[in-house]
Amino acid sequence: MKKVLALIVAIVVVAWAGATWYTGDRIERDLQAYAAEWTTPLAESAPQLVSFERGFLRSSAEWRIEAIVPDGEPFTARSDIEHGPFPWSRLRQLQFMPVLAWVHAEPLENSGWQPWFHYAQALPWQVQATIHYRDGVEFLAAFSAVDIDEPDVQLQVSAGWIEGRVHGNAEQILMNAEWPSFRMQTGDAAEGSEFSSLAIEQFRWRSNHQAGAAGWYPGESQFTAEQVQIEDNLPLPLRFQQVAFTTQLEESTGEQLNVSADYRIGHLQVADQPLGEFEAGVMMDNLHGPTLREGIEAWQALPLQSDGMPARHESNAVMQATLEALLTHHPRLAIAPMRWTLPQGEILFEASLTLRPAEESGTELSVLQALDAELNVSRPMAVELMARMSQLPGGTDQPLEAARAAAALNLAFMEQLALASGHVEPTEDGFRVRVEQREGQWKLNGRDWNEADELLDTIPLLP
Repeated sequence: MKKVLALIVAIVVVAWAGATWYTGDRIERDLQAYAAEWTTPLAESAPQLVSFERGFLRSSAEWRIEAIVPDGEPFTARSDIEHGPFPWSRLRQLQFMPVLAWVHAEPLENSGWQPWFHYAQALPWQVQATIHYRDGVEFLAAFSAVDIDEPDVQLQVSAGWIEGRVHGNAEQILMNAEWPSFRMQTGDAAEGSEFSSLAIEQFRWRSNHQAGAAGWYPGESQFTAEQVQIEDNLPLPLRFQQVAFTTQLEESTGEQLNVSADYRIGHLQVADQPLGEFEAGVMMDNLHGPTLREGIEAWQALPLQSDGMPARHESNAVMQATLEALLTHHPRLAIAPMRWTLPQGEILFEASLTLRPAEESGTELSVLQALDAELNVSRPMAVELMARMSQLPGGTDQPLEAARAAAALNLAFMEQLALASGHVEPTEDGFRVRVEQREGQWKLNGRDWNEADELLDTIPLLP
């Protein structure tokens, strides 16, 4: 019996030792391959694996990325790697599932990270990651609070974190992040100018994207904040509450991409006046994926100037060529909808534009193949909005009730003029404007609109 137990123990020890050796060997090979394949347009070169010290139970690696700005210090970081299948740091957390490795990474102070060490008065960031044998990597990155107090810039950022998981060979990427507070003031202290300020409270970000068929990553990302406040040398500070910004990328049939962005502000306030809720949705359909990718690659290939960006005229030329190539696939832009709401009613705007290549002898409006747009205005909402805006600093000294009465008279006068000219049509509680275009033929509120080309030709549609 003792011999059997001894044999079992020996087999387990040999298997564990073999697995540990295999882990160290595989990690070294994977890191070298990773460094060789990964490139970034923001740095002058790919991250370099400076050194790798392989041990039996653990290894260490040092990375370097060249400076983003000219003559800057390179950024270096160190990774401590505990070999699987049972890294000690996971066993201490009572996690017994076998994994390839457990990694702890942090920046080195004598590198480009040195200013961040100074302003954080601590280790700026650290990452803990678990590398699974087959199911990718999960990680948690923790960032220290930063306090910058310079003559022209004051910046206070609370401690924050990013957690995520990369499944398989990046087939799916999940990310979550949170920063409780961000405050920044900028100005020219030497000139004695007033400072502009931006404050964001309870910032959160979540993202879920999966590898698509053509190299894109369809999915959804959302950014939210409990409050955003902006003061920009004006007596009218802006405050937004319950802010959400959501983006989506979809691959449709063939090689087309669909992109959408939704904005929402639960409470909009200018100075001390609440101005209701605002939301908007913007969609772009039929974007030709290969053309868009070629444009991105052409922009990345442009030579960089001393500020780390390509020359403006070269960048604009690439953007113009990419846009003209995209127009050959007839993309569609839609605003569906844009809504501004007060308890008294809402202002609603919806539009859909189908684009095409511009005619050689035509105006900029020739890129419009079709257009449908409609603006609906609630009369009680418009009166209330005009009255509240009149209460802003620099406006009328009238009490709010008197401002409402004056706004109602002004709106009624303007509405009668617009109705008489045919530019608007009445609705149950207000008025609306409808504009249509098909192959160069315009209609305003259902009637032919022959003056449209002359009036709208002054509006630039292309950069």
